Amino acid sequence: MDVIESTALDQPTIDRLAALGEPVTLRECSAQGADFGGLDLPGWVFDRCDLREGRFRTAGLTGSRWLSCKLSGVDFARADLADAVFEGCTITNTGFQGAKLRGCAFEACRLTGADFNQCRAFDVRFSESNLAFALLPGFSFRKARLVGVNLADADLTDCDFRGATLERCNLGNAILDKARFDDADLRSSDISGLSAGSIGRFRNARISLDQAVVIVQELGLRVG
Repeated sequence: MDVIESTALDQPTIDRLAALGEPVTLRECSAQGADFGGLDLPGWVFDRCDLREGRFRTAGLTGSRWLSCKLSGVDFARADLADAVFEGCTITNTGFQGAKLRGCAFEACRLTGADFNQCRAFDVRFSESNLAFALLPGFSFRKARLVGVNLADADLTDCDFRGATLERCNLGNAILDKARFDDADLRSSDISGLSAGSIGRFRNARISLDQAVVIVQELGLRVG
């Protein structure tokens, strides 16, 4: 595997590396605003790279690894990110519209304001990540295990959380219109700050006694 280190990548260099047809490791490289769109880059490793405002639209990125990268404002629309792994990355206000995310994992990432509209998602894993204000309408978390994920103020309209386990997650003020939580385990998560309509979405979910008290308070009810 070719390793390129500490290099400011220009477009001809990017195109040349892509033409090699084999995985490449970019380590501490800079390519802000670069165009990777439509390139086939399976198995590439991006290690501590600055790729802010880059364009990866429709790129083939299956099995790629992204380690402590700066990815704010990147365009991943319709990219193939199946089995990709993002670890410790800043991915704020990034567009994943229509991307293929089967088996993709996000670990310890900042995803504030990221747009996941119309993604093809299955077995996507989020852990210890911040998804506050993210757009996730229609996203499937069915039977997923989310650990330490902040979903405060996120748009979770029509999301499928059936059978999911949410450990130490924050759903405060999230938009939950048409979301489904049947058999979801929410007992260790923060569900405060939700509207009466949103609370109704937790029908058939498992909650703790303390959470039940919070819900009663949110509804303005008095017990006893």
